[in-house]
Amino acid sequence: MITLKDIAAECHVSVSTVSRALNETDLISPEVTETIRAAAERMGYRPNAIARSLKLNRTGMIGILHDEAMDHPFFSGMLDAIRLSAEKRGYDIMLLSRKQRNSTADSSDTALSRRVDGIIVVYADVREDGLDRLMRNQIPVVSVDDCSRPCPIVASDYENGTRLLTQEALRRSHRRIAFIHGESGISTDRRIAGFRAAMASAGLQGELIPSHFYAGEDCASLILNRLRQADAPSCFLLPDDTTALTVLSILQRSGLKVPQDVAVAGFDGQRWVCALAPRLSTYRQDLHGIGEAALDTLLATRAKGVVRSRSEIIIPGQLIPGETL
Repeated sequence: MITLKDIAAECHVSVSTVSRALNETDLISPEVTETIRAAAERMGYRPNAIARSLKLNRTGMIGILHDEAMDHPFFSGMLDAIRLSAEKRGYDIMLLSRKQRNSTADSSDTALSRRVDGIIVVYADVREDGLDRLMRNQIPVVSVDDCSRPCPIVASDYENGTRLLTQEALRRSHRRIAFIHGESGISTDRRIAGFRAAMASAGLQGELIPSHFYAGEDCASLILNRLRQADAPSCFLLPDDTTALTVLSILQRSGLKVPQDVAVAGFDGQRWVCALAPRLSTYRQDLHGIGEAALDTLLATRAKGVVRSRSEIIIPGQLIPGETL
């Protein structure tokens, strides 16, 4: 392995001069700097990442704490958005599940041992003592979507997104509208608020039907059962696009036309929705914007040196009117 001492011998300068040249200081002339860097490149020198991280107190590594069931396209898209944002800023990412496989160690222990520069929590349940341990060691934490933690939060504009979808349904003359929602949490609670606000503005109440995320068959069954009743809604807002895809398929196999017989809308804005026939009405969340904001907030928190702070950044999305409402 080529060392600074080897480069110094090659260029007939001191080791300290080589170090200054490779670390972009202005204490030596441009000519000497260029000579040293050319020699380092020619000799195949690579910096010692561990030694450099100890010197700079920076590893260039961001930990992503995620749920172990992250195979859904929306979640994987979120991770990819964070990865791209990190790469643009010269950082690598390390994926940390809630519990490391074949180990009783909490993911916070792994984060501490790997000396990550910060943690982004993406849709994961995290032990409070683990978060506290990270913060006591001056490791900043940013949460995507969970407002219960003592750290900055970045979230999609769930309330306005559902308000826009409901308003679009109202604009298309629907008056009996139901919202089939997922489990309680920041996204569901704010989407319910947006739904109620839009319906109230039209002098209507709307119907709330509890269900689950990514439960297409269950949601389709709820719709079919509700359609058999005299006061059935003409429009159903669904928890997510993946659920909507399954619901559309089951409704069509049941002989129902969408939106002529019943209208539906998804949520998330997966790229494939435009390929459906009819095109799915939905709300597209800005994954790239959420990923960038999460990383920018994390790095800003690290720069301030204040790891225990509360703030919230809401990232707007886009209504996709589609053809299913």
